[in-house]
Amino acid sequence: MGNKKSGSAIKYLIITIFIVIVNSNAFTQTNDNLSFLSTPTGKYKIGTKELFLTDSSRLEKFSKKKPFRKIAIKIWYPASNEIDPIKEPYLSAYPTNTLYEIFKSKGVKVPFLDSIKKLKTNSSNCPPISSDINKFPVLVFSSGYYFGMTDLYTSILENLASNGYIICCITHPYEQPYIKFPNNEEIYINKGKTRLAYLQLLITNKLQFRKRNTHKKVEIITRNILKKLKRFDKALKLWTDDTKFFMNYIIEKNSDKNDFFNKIDTSKIGVFGHSFGGAVSGQMCKFDKRIKAGLNLDCFQFGNIIDNPIEVPFMLIQSSNYPDWNLANTIIYENIQSNFYLLSLLNASHFIFSDAAVIPFENQTIAENFLGKVNGRTTMTTINSYILSFFDLYLKNKSNQLLEEKLDNNEIKFDFKRH
Repeated sequence: MGNKKSGSAIKYLIITIFIVIVNSNAFTQTNDNLSFLSTPTGKYKIGTKELFLTDSSRLEKFSKKKPFRKIAIKIWYPASNEIDPIKEPYLSAYPTNTLYEIFKSKGVKVPFLDSIKKLKTNSSNCPPISSDINKFPVLVFSSGYYFGMTDLYTSILENLASNGYIICCITHPYEQPYIKFPNNEEIYINKGKTRLAYLQLLITNKLQFRKRNTHKKVEIITRNILKKLKRFDKALKLWTDDTKFFMNYIIEKNSDKNDFFNKIDTSKIGVFGHSFGGAVSGQMCKFDKRIKAGLNLDCFQFGNIIDNPIEVPFMLIQSSNYPDWNLANTIIYENIQSNFYLLSLLNASHFIFSDAAVIPFENQTIAENFLGKVNGRTTMTTINSYILSFFDLYLKNKSNQLLEEKLDNNEIKFDFKRH
């Protein structure tokens, strides 16, 4: 009897070791040859480059020295298909400890984050931009407040670049985790002020005692919250000013025939963002006439859109993570003066819009902490399809049946209003 148990234990141990070896080999192969990220659906290879700008018209309010405001931009773009340069490692621009401090509450560990940073993207640093067409439409992107790191959205950004878009992603110093400038200056998030903004939001939400059972009551609550979010109002002003400054830069450089930005079609500008960056896109759509379309990935629309309806095509893609945000947005966006699209991911959480959707987490519990109860890779495919279809329609005049079919099932609800 003892020998049978011993034999079974040894057999189980051998099988376990075999599985570990196979998985380790597969992991190594992924590191060396393939990206873990979603496979881009377009025909172009993908390049990236960085840009660091100083706005001499504004002082930096977060620094006691009051230098001029600086921003950083990372750009994903359609690259020439004639060469096949080395692919960039994932999240290489961010210190592991910074990633850990932001996401440790989700259950991730430092060794796991180190292993993720060894994986490859589908992008290469600074290859020539494609000469396939004269000019490409441009999208300006901002990620989230406090946790927002541009590279965490590589799956979405690569897919758009592969389909013929130049995507310019702004880092807003002091209110996002980290940026390193060419002079080796490192700017980390100002945790005190950013956490106060969230505290103000939490207290404001708690003070709303009305039942949300009528349209009028929801509107009253929404207006009360908007009036009290002073810290987020300041952040929204700062981020929109950053975005306007960068758009001015694009248009100025666009006239230089030898410059990268000459490849941008400045008549086809779109904006989008995740979390607070999504609210920035809504605000920009209303107050910058150069923008032709905008998209909000899962954020309450901070700002004053409620009384200043957006007049360009707009899409909101929301998770089920913040039902109060979703309810308030029905009020804020109800008077939009152009075509409006709403995609609801009914079982998803806030980070489904990031690369968390495809990162190979250590266990299902951690994955659900980020994503909710959805298949991350499948949901990312859905998100990418709707984002691409929306911008293709309004920046390339390229229609897609996806935006013509309303859906309402256990996983997805898609609706739209035409003007």
